[in-house]
Amino acid sequence: MLAIAQDFGGRCDGIVSFLDIVAATVKVAKFDHKKVKSRASFVSSSRRLKTIVLQNQNFSLTAYDGAFLTLCAEYEMSIRKLIDKFVLDASIKCTEYHHLPQAMRQWYPDGCSNLILSIAQDKFAHLTKEQIVRSLASCLKTKNYGLIGEAFSDNQRNFRPEVLEETLSIRIGLSKIWQKLSRDAALQAMVGTTEPSTVERQLRDKLSKIMQRRNDIIHRGRSYFTPSATEVRDSAHFLKALALGLALIMEHYLDGI
Repeated sequence: MLAIAQDFGGRCDGIVSFLDIVAATVKVAKFDHKKVKSRASFVSSSRRLKTIVLQNQNFSLTAYDGAFLTLCAEYEMSIRKLIDKFVLDASIKCTEYHHLPQAMRQWYPDGCSNLILSIAQDKFAHLTKEQIVRSLASCLKTKNYGLIGEAFSDNQRNFRPEVLEETLSIRIGLSKIWQKLSRDAALQAMVGTTEPSTVERQLRDKLSKIMQRRNDIIHRGRSYFTPSATEVRDSAHFLKALALGLALIMEHYLDGI
């Protein structure tokens, strides 16, 4: 699970690098090139870059919208990947189905029924109804059962704080996730306090605002405004730390089952 969080962290770093590229591009366009007489390829390319930027002054706004949406899409995909990996590792560790956490056993039939009802969606093109039914039937055996991770990880709503908490608690039995995250040193440093209840409240608030901003970009109204480069950058740093904190907690939980 740490590898998944680290991969997501790399994607967050890539988004931050993209913001740096946008900022550097705008900075180049602000320089006066008239006194530069060189015909070197670098100088010629810089002049062309300046012309393009000046003719398309709003490109950076589109870039920030796109970067923010990419960040949120990667975040939600990474959460699903973490859950999928947890389910796989739990099924390997618990060689007998009844050794799985009770929450997982209670949720699995519901998760499978949800998959069957949604099987026509493109994201489930790799699954069939027969696979799902066979997986569910295999759980009646003592051993040699097989779980489908998507039955646990598929979500119809954005992973807002309450949705993330509900998903992890009801589906895999990992409860009080925000209380656990509030003790993460990196997240404490990010919000500037070590007081657990304050850290928990601020972490929830930060994620809520990111998810709301994501929806505002997609379902924008007349009062919509594009996120700033600073907002995108801060969100990337926060989600990177959040994903790593989640991965550590999920690994610790796995060790205890």
